Amino acid sequence: MVKQVDIVAKCIGVKRLKNSINGNPQYQLKLILPLSLRDNKYCYEEIKTKANYGFVYAHNFTDFVGKNTELTLNITPKGRKSISDIAGLSDEGIGVNNAI
Repeated sequence: MVKQVDIVAKCIGVKRLKNSINGNPQYQLKLILPLSLRDNKYCYEEIKTKANYGFVYAHNFTDFVGKNTELTLNITPKGRKSISDIAGLSDEGIGVNNAI
């Protein structure tokens, strides 16, 4: 079962990947993610947007660099992560908003 988590992460880099088979763009974001909220520990991770999701057309991804971004991550049981939605820029600090 895939777990969805709404988080705020700091984007420190954006890379445009090749289009999917259906011709839709895909991006890879280099993020600072919360590792442990109690100890204020963070990790750097590169995470791709899901292929063929329409939300990529709603954003200019270069605007996210250096800013806190509110997004939804899908996490598989094996620990693979992908971005399934981006709400936009956030004034909140890095952290987990809720787990679905």
